[in-house]
Amino acid sequence: MIVCQKQLGEFCEALKQYLKNVSAQRDCFHFGKEDAYEELLPSSGGLRSDMDYNNVTAVRLPDGLSFVVYEFWDGDEEWKRHLQSAASKAFQHVKVDTLSQPEAVSSVAVPAAWCSLSRD
Repeated sequence: MIVCQKQLGEFCEALKQYLKNVSAQRDCFHFGKEDAYEELLPSSGGLRSDMDYNNVTAVRLPDGLSFVVYEFWDGDEEWKRHLQSAASKAFQHVKVDTLSQPEAVSSVAVPAAWCSLSRD
């Protein structure tokens, strides 16, 4: 997603809230990593270069205006149900107002065996 410079602060605040909301949903796949970066960079008003909330990750690209959000859902039905949630709809509205071009969305099916985490 490429954000308009003038709306960067608004987008970052909405993204931060969206990441918190998605990370709390039980159908969004949890990896077990405990790192969560919530701070805003005071100088730029933006997010840290990455924010990892166990099941959703946002990466800010070097240009400072481009973001990639990765979400890991247990299945298509859970993801589709999430898209109808208030949190998802609210973030969609912010994206309409703050992105300089429509976002690109793609999905990849991952074999269940790849999602098994071992502590060994």
